[in-house]
Amino acid sequence: SICLIHDYVKDSWFYNLARKCEASGGLAMILYYSNVESNPDNLPGESYLAQPVNIPAVRISYDDGLLLTETKLGTGANVTTYDAGLDSWRDQYCSTTVPCMEEDMYCLFALDMDVGTWCTDCPEDPLDCLFPPKPGEGRTQNEVEACIAGCASDLEFGKSCKMCGQIKASSLEFGVDDPTDKCRFCPMEDVKHPDRIVPLFSSDKTEIECWKVQAFFETVDLHRDTKNCKLAQSQNYVCGCERSEE
Repeated sequence: SICLIHDYVKDSWFYNLARKCEASGGLAMILYYSNVESNPDNLPGESYLAQPVNIPAVRISYDDGLLLTETKLGTGANVTTYDAGLDSWRDQYCSTTVPCMEEDMYCLFALDMDVGTWCTDCPEDPLDCLFPPKPGEGRTQNEVEACIAGCASDLEFGKSCKMCGQIKASSLEFGVDDPTDKCRFCPMEDVKHPDRIVPLFSSDKTEIECWKVQAFFETVDLHRDTKNCKLAQSQNYVCGCERSEE
């Protein structure tokens, strides 16, 4: 069934109504207000991020909604979805299971949780998917994964450093069962030279400093026994790290 909703008091949040429709078995939602479009002042905070909306949902004019109410209740209907272009998806909801529909966009995760907030444009430099531009501005692991998948899947490290080896961003395997198995760029957290350049991760256009590499490995969960972890740790001497993990 399709949920036809008349929000005559204009006091309901669009996404909450869509979730209620889906929870009740609805396959799609059509919403119309009594007159002008309005959203309530007391918008939900964490509840807005709590659950995704997995059904198509649209808002139509009052006249069109009234016409449907008076003439179409109880009749059959078909639901068809299609990509209406960038403007249609600029505020698209996304999560770890609901990817962004447009190319050159990725899911922005405001909190380190499975539910994202909205789709945003890819960074100009794909390296920004992994490394924070400024201290304290690092991405969450879910955001790093989404940014790599949507914006940096072809990114390779080590091309400018013949003796470093190579790492492809898409080959990074995230997730560890035991926190003690987490890969640490500087295992003793002893980055003595944060502003030195790490050849493995730098490109001809962008230099990646030690503090950025350290911040990346502090953020994400990569297993310490993987080839990519070992390759990264082979560069930590540049940053003054005294030893690597056994």
